[in-house]
Amino acid sequence: MLGGRYRIDGLIGRGGMATVWRAHDTILDREVAVKRLHARLHGDQELEERFRREGRLVANLTHPNLVRLLDQGGEDDEPFLVFELVDGQDLKTILRQHGRMPFERAASVCAQVARALAVAHRAGVIHRDIKSHNVLVTKEGIAKLTDFGIARIMESDGDLTRTGIVIGSSDYLSPEQAEGKPLDATSDIYSLGVVLFETLTGKLPFTGENPVAVATKHVYDDPPDPRDYVPEIPQSLAQTCVRALAKDPRRRFTTGDALAEALMGGDVEEPAGQPDNSETTSRMRAIRGPAPQRGRRTAIAWFAGIVVLAALAGFISPKLLSDQKPGASSSNGPLTFTVADYDPLGDEREHPDTVQNVADTDLLSEWTTETYTAATPTFGKAGVGVLLRFEGAHRVNEVRLASDSLGAVVVILGQGGTLANRRVISAATTISSDETVIAITTEQAQAGIVVWFTRPGDELIDGGYRAEVGQVTVMGAANSSG
Repeated sequence: MLGGRYRIDGLIGRGGMATVWRAHDTILDREVAVKRLHARLHGDQELEERFRREGRLVANLTHPNLVRLLDQGGEDDEPFLVFELVDGQDLKTILRQHGRMPFERAASVCAQVARALAVAHRAGVIHRDIKSHNVLVTKEGIAKLTDFGIARIMESDGDLTRTGIVIGSSDYLSPEQAEGKPLDATSDIYSLGVVLFETLTGKLPFTGENPVAVATKHVYDDPPDPRDYVPEIPQSLAQTCVRALAKDPRRRFTTGDALAEALMGGDVEEPAGQPDNSETTSRMRAIRGPAPQRGRRTAIAWFAGIVVLAALAGFISPKLLSDQKPGASSSNGPLTFTVADYDPLGDEREHPDTVQNVADTDLLSEWTTETYTAATPTFGKAGVGVLLRFEGAHRVNEVRLASDSLGAVVVILGQGGTLANRRVISAATTISSDETVIAITTEQAQAGIVVWFTRPGDELIDGGYRAEVGQVTVMGAANSSG
């Protein structure tokens, strides 16, 4: 019994952050849905605040196509949210059980979600996790959008909503979301375009071996025409889908209402942006060559920290970081490790002959990524990295990089010495003239980490761009039981 009122009757579903339960409101004698934060996350103040903020956001949104929030409370310091109980199934389950939808029904469901988004956007809320899992469809065909757990307030960069945070489901990420760029309402429009494609064809527009590979395609690959899979799709409906999936946000529908109008056969304005032929849609090429052994130059002027949650961390193979049993905890200090280059999305090599330079005692020796060429310095893929393996399970406190040139970099961890709940963390980053420090806030022990570069440095070197690292130091507690 939660809050002295809600009797838990059975499980409805589980997500990465919370569990939803069927419950009975004993005061008003009605069935409700109760959303509870996972027990393992209790005490995580940031996640608990994100959870409570969902309630505050949804409480101010009212629309027939939005799941209504009925109550918010707590039980023994555990926050919970109470929603209306929707008599239906989520759209992902419907598609798995029955395949693609009839065209008119697909258009109707997505138009209803688009109208719900229009209401949220007018209130200044970006959902950021539009996917078929978060669309509930009743037996009468009414669609209801739910799960604002990672929504953010437009033009408000609070502690939980910083630019550079990549968060969401990789199958449905907008290109700008996958790159950690600032978002606006058109990001949700893109994700709904993915849902529309899925309802029309029974398939996702982009697939890959892992979440990062899929996210990379969202950034660089042109969306397919849904008629390539189902030729019978009406041309106007297919064009609406392709426009919603435009790489350039200016080429998409600017509002949910405009998308809904197009889905229901109405006339909409032409996009104001230019054709989607930007240079960012072209893959960069690497210039293969030996890593130079040079003295140190001035460190970069700034450092872009990125936080990517589990949806984008799944590219690490569990074989790379083996399960280790933690032993007794020791005091904080430098940790020893073995090192290897890591390029899972390329040709599997990134100067392996010099990667040991990051673990030696010579600050003048360096390991570098390959040199990449483009007008805009970006890898043209999700990134490359350095894999560090520990002897035992260690609690990592910070990672220090002595570097000549860096762009965006994150540290990828495996929870409890395994990758069962892996995530990417890059927190409280500071820079001195010759060192970058990435503080790690998790208390979980790790069997290894990956230092993952998502963009090379800004400086033009040898006709291209690359990241350069002279030394990696990992601080923490060896053989930790944390």
